[in-house]
Amino acid sequence: PPCPAADLLLESNDSGHDRSCLNLHRTARSQTRVQAVNNKSPSEYIHGFSEIEQSRLTLMQNILNDRQLTTICLDDVDRVLDVGSGLGQMTRAIARNTSESAIVVGVEQNEVQLNEARRQADEQGEATLVEFRPGDAVDLPLTENEFNSFDLVHARFLLEHVADPLAVVGQMVKAARPGGLIY
Repeated sequence: PPCPAADLLLESNDSGHDRSCLNLHRTARSQTRVQAVNNKSPSEYIHGFSEIEQSRLTLMQNILNDRQLTTICLDDVDRVLDVGSGLGQMTRAIARNTSESAIVVGVEQNEVQLNEARRQADEQGEATLVEFRPGDAVDLPLTENEFNSFDLVHARFLLEHVADPLAVVGQMVKAARPGGLIY
């Protein structure tokens, strides 16, 4: 069956990729999923890091971010941690909707995603909105003073990619201040 996301990508992407390229890309992702199942590695990232996949993920984030932002109360939020920040679009969207003095930290394990997040932030003139840090969601790269300090700890599309989701949630709880929001 046709993939609506692929059609949407074709309509909004001027990069010259044709449908056969997208079909090959979907096939490559399917093979990655099979490989992850065969290797019994549930934490393997299933999407991939090709340029076209990064474009697809960026488009998906752009479609979803505004809608999700309406469900998060950002009143009196001065410290935000986004765990598994990926390409950083949601992290930056949250930062744009908090006070100018807010501290927003995005944590991403994958170097390719982290570099792309920084590139996109720089391209949009938003490099100073977020501090992107390399790190693992089960061992967050926070100082002792940063644990128990975040008003909002956010993760989206992360728990499906990790071997131990409960350990990640435990780290998120540890990062949140008493009464902080975990979303």
